[in-house]
Formats: sequence, C-alpha cells, structure tokens
Amino acid sequence: MSISSGSKEPVTQAVNEFLAFLVSEHPKIRKLVIALSGGKDSVCLLNALSKHAKNFVLQAVYIDHGLQAESLEWGTFNQELCETLGINYSSVKVVVNRRQASLEQAARNARYQALSQFVDAQSCLVTAQHQDDQAETVLLQLLRSAGVKGLSAMPYSKCFAAGWHARPLLKVSQDAIADYIQKYQLKHIEDNSNQDIAFSRNFLRHKIIPELSKHWPQVSETLANSAENFAATQLLLEELAQLDYQDAFDQSRLDISKLEVLSSERQSNLLRYWFAKFNIKMPSRVLLQEIKSQFLNTQSDINPCIDIEAYQLRRYKNHIYLLSDPLEKFNPSQEWQWTLTNNFNGANKQTILVKDVLEMWPELRDQQVIVRYRAEGDKFYHPNKEHGQTLKNYFQENDVPSWLRASALLVVYQGKVIFVQKRKLL
Repeated sequence: MSISSGSKEPVTQAVNEFLAFLVSEHPKIRKLVIALSGGKDSVCLLNALSKHAKNFVLQAVYIDHGLQAESLEWGTFNQELCETLGINYSSVKVVVNRRQASLEQAARNARYQALSQFVDAQSCLVTAQHQDDQAETVLLQLLRSAGVKGLSAMPYSKCFAAGWHARPLLKVSQDAIADYIQKYQLKHIEDNSNQDIAFSRNFLRHKIIPELSKHWPQVSETLANSAENFAATQLLLEELAQLDYQDAFDQSRLDISKLEVLSSERQSNLLRYWFAKFNIKMPSRVLLQEIKSQFLNTQSDINPCIDIEAYQLRRYKNHIYLLSDPLEKFNPSQEWQWTLTNNFNGANKQTILVKDVLEMWPELRDQQVIVRYRAEGDKFYHPNKEHGQTLKNYFQENDVPSWLRASALLVVYQGKVIFVQKRKLL
C-alpha cells in the first residue's frame, strides 16, 4: 500500500511511522546511519530525519565509489549540506571491482561493506529506496527467474552488521519525494549515470515502466504490493522449513529418511533453509534436483559429493553432511612432533586442542607425541585398557564417515594411537 494520502504529506508520514517502529520494535537503537549519495532521494530522507528524529544521533555517510569524475564534488556538497543541518558527516572512498560481471552489483557490495563499519548494536542504517525502486526490483527478479524469496524484493527492515538496516521510504512514491524536494526547495545532485540505459535498472526505469504506466497507472504500487505478498509467503515457507529442519536435523547432519517422506517441494524448501543458515547462495532448481537425485532414494553405500561454493555436500549411511572445510589433498606419510602443552595446528587447517587429549590422558601433560595419518595395522587404545581395537572398528563404533577416515589426524604415544581428532562438521 502506498503512503499517499492523509493529513501529513507522504514523506513526513513515512518517517514518523519509521521512528515509531524503531521505538516499538528496536528500543535499543540510538543512532541512525544515513547513506547519503546527495541525490534527491537521500537528501529528502536526510532532511526529514533532521526535522523529526530529534531523539536519535544522526550520522550521514557518503560512499565515494570513484566511478564518476564528479565524485569528489559530490562529497563536498554532502559535507556542506550536513554542516548546514548540524549532522555528523563521514566520507569513505571504496575500490569497486570492475572485473565483476555486474558493475552495479560490485558497487553495491563495496558500498554496503563500507557502511557496515558504522553500524553497531545500537545503530540502524537507513537508506532511501522508495516504492518505484521496489517495483524495479520485482521486475528485475522476475527476469532472473527468481523464486518467492527473490520476488519479496527489498525488506522494510532486516539485520545488518551488528545492528539493523531499514528503508523508511519504501512505500513512498517517487512523485511524493519530488513534491517534498520542491516544497522545501532542497538542492541535490543529479547523477548522469542514472540515465544510462545500459544498466538494467535504468532500462526498466526509463523504457519499460513508463510504458506499463500508460496502461496500468498504479503499476509501481501494484508491484510493490506484490513484493509484500511474496514476503509473507516466504515467511510461511521459512516457518515450515524450520519445522522440517528440527525434525530432520541430527547432530550436524540431515537424516535422509526424514527428507524422503517429504514432498519434492518441501525437500527443496528444507535444503534452501539449511544452506541459508550458512549464507550459501540460493541454489538453482537444477542444483537442487541434482542434490536430490544423488542423495535421496539411493543405496546407503553410495557416497556422492557435490561442491557448493566453499562447502561440500557428502553422504554417509543415512545422513547428509555439509562440510565447511572441504577435504583437501594430503600426504598420508606426513607426521609431526607435538608437545602436549599447546594446541596443535597441522595440515588442511586441522587443529587438535591439547585439553581434549589431556582429558583422556592427563598423565601425558608436556609429553612428546607424534601426529600422523592412518597406517596399516593401527589400533586405538583407550585409557586403562591393555588391548587396543582396530581403527576400523573404532571408526564404525563412533560413526565416522568413510570419506573422513584417511584424513583423520591421529595422536601416537610410544607407538600406540591414543587419540583420534574428529573433523568439524556443520
């Protein structure tokens, strides 16, 4: 629903609703970090907050991407504007990775990374995206074959850095912002790059949406409302996934038998939820289908492996494991001397905590041991037991996946394996 009617003009109404939202939902917030580009949207938001957010510390931040020759002049403009309003001001120059496929995305990544440095637990970043921006985002996501989460577009508020990120003007139309600028005669910057239709968003803004508006005058409001509907649907999907996750999650792994009784759609929903917990990029439908075909409804002795970004998905018996540190090549004959005084940091980022060894063998404190990989004929020795058991039996009893056994680090004292390091799994 658009904020376009009532006794107050839309921008002031939206800002006051936002401030009431903070007091109600986030009472610990004391500082508002305003992303200030100098364009009319952020200037409008800055001006409205300077009038109405008297109970908050205001901090304006200008991010200089170095992509336009005028960027230094814009910084000067923003600084003078903040001095006039009595608002704290900072400018940060960032380096944008021009080799990325999307220059827009690269600039966005650099910008938010810089802004995150200003946001602590008592801060909220505020940005000036409005209803028309939201409509453009919905169209962009549709053209990327996005699912429900993508079509939810930009949320009104979300966690960010150590604090929060909010978009107070998300239900305010571009026309209402222009009226506010005109009413208060606010000076602002015109960025010519916003006219470049080589950028996807600008193409939609200048070529597509105006044509749609001729037939559907409320197209931006309608698309923004659809984003809210998708967001509500996404919330329900996440709640369902959480229930399925609680049922299927078992000691850092997913129980395959619990997944197999779910519908294909719920299986995909659960896998997306699992990956999202570790900030893994949303998998495509093709990748999800590959995971399901390789890991579900197959023989338990089959051990597939799929790489997902910096992670690895593996199966052992009736469980799916997600490894944060994929198995790397190692030299099986390599070994190290270790004194049981400090922690051991070995190959492939594996660590052995000295306290874990000494909990089993306290009498070995400060003793010299050998750390190595598995060798033929190895036996594992428990404290206070004269005879050892084969490592194969030890691994089976402790449910160590077969694909982890060769790379497991062993602690050897006087020729006997006395400790086996368990590799961290998610």
